[in-house]
Amino acid sequence: MTKRLSKIDHYYILSAVPLYCFALLNGAPPVQTTLGVVTMQMGGCYSNILPIYFVCFLLIFPFALAPSINKPILMLAASALIYTLAQLTEQNGFFGSPSAFVTFDIATWQFLLVCGVIIGQHGKIVHSQIKATGSCRIAVSLVGLLALSVLFRANSFYPNPLNLTESLHGNLPRLDLHPIFLLRIGVAAAAIALILI
Repeated sequence: MTKRLSKIDHYYILSAVPLYCFALLNGAPPVQTTLGVVTMQMGGCYSNILPIYFVCFLLIFPFALAPSINKPILMLAASALIYTLAQLTEQNGFFGSPSAFVTFDIATWQFLLVCGVIIGQHGKIVHSQIKATGSCRIAVSLVGLLALSVLFRANSFYPNPLNLTESLHGNLPRLDLHPIFLLRIGVAAAAIALILI
């Protein structure tokens, strides 16, 4: 975990320093610009993905560090809570700063990462259970997952978490990963995993 955080941080700094110097040379406010870099709001071409990964690993670090809380259910519950709370503040930037790098992105990607970590911890068991299942059940499951994928693809209604009768507009569902879009990812991933197994 420490190595991963350190590696992400190094790449972020390599990306942010040239942009930071360029911004200062062009008269950007020094304090605001410095805060932008320190809070990972301003990292050049990688200002979205690297900080998101950094925060994702930072969030699961305590669970990896402390044996008493190193339980998949606790990590998943904490992760799901962060994701759920972020649904109510999707337009607010990280640390309250309006930016392309928003709380909603971090909340979504950390949730996907935690789900991936937990599935990975049980990967061998899941694989053996699927292999032990009859081919008829696997075929029915695959057809069901593919049908759901088609239905999700045809659906363009993404309810606003604050007003479920209205839909979010534009690219917001795709960019910010609305719960329905997250479910679409899960269904497609499950279908692909089933085909590979």
